[in-house]
Amino acid sequence: MAIAFETIPKELVSESSVYDYKTPLVKLIEKINEEGAVVVTRNKRYYGVVDRKALGKKRNLTVSETLPVGKLAVKTAVVNAGSSINSVIKEFNSSSTNALPYMENNKVKGMLKRNGILKTMLSLHMLSDKKVSEAMSFPILVIEQDEDVRRAKELMEQYKVKKLPVASAKGEIYGVLRYSDILRFGMKGASRSSKSNKGTVSMSGTRAGDIATHDFRTVDSDSNLEGAIRDFINNKSSTIIATRKSKPVGILTISNIFELASKEISTTDYDIVLSGLDEYTKEYESDLLNELNRMAEKIDRFSGIKVSYMHLNVKRIKSRGYQLKAMVGLTNKGVTTIHVEDFNLYKTMQKLEKIMYDKIKNQKELIITNRERE
Repeated sequence: MAIAFETIPKELVSESSVYDYKTPLVKLIEKINEEGAVVVTRNKRYYGVVDRKALGKKRNLTVSETLPVGKLAVKTAVVNAGSSINSVIKEFNSSSTNALPYMENNKVKGMLKRNGILKTMLSLHMLSDKKVSEAMSFPILVIEQDEDVRRAKELMEQYKVKKLPVASAKGEIYGVLRYSDILRFGMKGASRSSKSNKGTVSMSGTRAGDIATHDFRTVDSDSNLEGAIRDFINNKSSTIIATRKSKPVGILTISNIFELASKEISTTDYDIVLSGLDEYTKEYESDLLNELNRMAEKIDRFSGIKVSYMHLNVKRIKSRGYQLKAMVGLTNKGVTTIHVEDFNLYKTMQKLEKIMYDKIKNQKELIITNRERE
């Protein structure tokens, strides 16, 4: 997974709509559903993201015409030229949002969506050796198709889930019951009851199978996970039911994919990758990694600066000379590059470390100076 330490390809960044915190939510519902998410600013500074998930939480509640969109905004980390694929995967996993803002020079320039990163996972084969069963959530709540829909509603509220697989009498998958469908069914019944002056309608006697949807996707729990990821991308679905011998055994969501990918990412403190090592320099790989980790720890002591990743290319020139090219990604601060040459590897590495430290230190002092002027 070393290639995942590379920066985010610019082609994954899509256009985004940006709105002020005070913009009424009702005016943006269509835009959020259409684009998947919008960025919210406050006092012209990034404030957060509002996506379809946030709307879903308000779907069955009365929304005031003056409710500002900022009330639903979720504050996330931002993506920039210094962000690595690994760091973005971790952020999607921790934030559970559908999109992250992409910024340049402290201005929102676009949006990075989860589907784009799913495609990257496929192209890098990051989870090619994983099965669906390793990512899915289990055990799962299942309700039989003949069960009263009121019982299904109670289970969803008790366990805080929005969907329930519905099984036939044989235990095979029959459909999916969504909480929103239950509420819509109740509201339609109440409306009919009101018109006929019979009072509030009861859902008693309505079976879960009567209002369950058959528009769902399944995947064998023992199948390769990449097939399920393609399904998420191609069908724009967010949930797939995992089955074994046609019986539901788990739920697979996009969030499950990011959670597993985050666990698979290298457990080292920093995303560090070496390239260009040959038969003469391979023996120094461990020493170089240790030096870079030590350097990253030293840089991280600067207030407000965090190393996202490091990439070092080693090249032998002439008989005993060395050329080192380093690229350091700093969270929210872009990329710093260093290029040095010297007689032996030890001296060249020392020179690189000094230039790297001084360059980032100067960058830090420049940031402080600019803030004081503001």
